[in-house]
Amino acid sequence: MSEELNEQTPEISLSEMSKEELISLVEYYKTKEIAEDAQDIQKLYEEAVKTSEDYKDKWMRLAAEFDNYKKRNARIRLESLEEGKSEMAIRLLPIGDNLDRALKMQIDENTLTGLKMLKKSFDDALTSVGIAEIPGAGEPFDPTVHEAVMQVPTENAEAEDTVAEVYTKGYKLGEKVIRFAQVSVYKA
Repeated sequence: MSEELNEQTPEISLSEMSKEELISLVEYYKTKEIAEDAQDIQKLYEEAVKTSEDYKDKWMRLAAEFDNYKKRNARIRLESLEEGKSEMAIRLLPIGDNLDRALKMQIDENTLTGLKMLKKSFDDALTSVGIAEIPGAGEPFDPTVHEAVMQVPTENAEAEDTVAEVYTKGYKLGEKVIRFAQVSVYKA
């Protein structure tokens, strides 16, 4: 109604309008301003929500990426530590082999006692870093940990595919074989 009023009589001054026309004109402009303000507020709200969702998405991705980074570094650190243990053991195992050979020699009691103490210290050091000896003589032959270098004939069917003798001890670090046990195996 007030639009019609403005379009029909744009040159009418406010003093010439009736009270009802003035109220109608004020209501019209109020409604128009409120609607424009509401649209502006709605646009600002939608932009804020979108920006907030973008930041949340970026934060979640960054948090996941950082978590993956920490896990990857922990895994690499653990693998490096295990690899270092393995390489050091490979270099030290010949010392243990020589101690075993020395213990089999004919020597006096004091020397034998000293060598046994050295061998025990050596074995304890290996055990303390998680290196275990692979079971040998009398155990079933396992190609995943034993290397058969010789076959020994046997009449006993139960003894077949059993380790007869260990020539070089094998060792494992956790589930990883760092040196295969060289053995002879009973065969019928």
